[in-house]
Amino acid sequence: HHAPSVNIEMIVARLIAAKKLAGFHFNDTQAVLEVDSPAPDGTGRLLVTNLWNRSTPFIRYENGDLARLDSSPCGCGSAYPRIAAIEGRTADILSFANGRSLSGPALTLIFAPLAIEGWQVVQTAPDGLEVRLRQAPPLEARAMQRITAILSHHVGPEVNVAIRRVDALEVTAAGKRKPVWSEVPALPGTTR
Repeated sequence: HHAPSVNIEMIVARLIAAKKLAGFHFNDTQAVLEVDSPAPDGTGRLLVTNLWNRSTPFIRYENGDLARLDSSPCGCGSAYPRIAAIEGRTADILSFANGRSLSGPALTLIFAPLAIEGWQVVQTAPDGLEVRLRQAPPLEARAMQRITAILSHHVGPEVNVAIRRVDALEVTAAGKRKPVWSEVPALPGTTR
């Protein structure tokens, strides 16, 4: 593997696409990555310091990703440190009443092979999840059953998974389309 400039979305995509890797190497001569307030497993808020951008430097920038770093030797022989895992975005982790959670990066794999114009996954209740699809033509029943089965496997049978076709996907006040969010307050003992 090589070590490109730090672009977290690219790193997430490569981590998902390259399951055989023990993480993804980053170039620590271009950027310093830190995990702030790590949990016992080492996962915490990712902080990025860019070492090359002199015109607009950012120092300990919290980009919203939850990550785990690994500085142990890699089997590939690279000397660069690794991002062992990106668990999701701090704002994009849905926590359900049954104790399970779901984050955005894994959802990309579910929707990537489908002929849809866009998708959003919204937690509508402590035990409710709604998939909103913008599609033309409508998906086959088999594709809808696949989406439901995969999500139910991850969130548990206690969570009601509904799929709804929409004419337009919702956007934020800034005009951005958020793929994952919750419409319910954070459950006790969780953060969002």
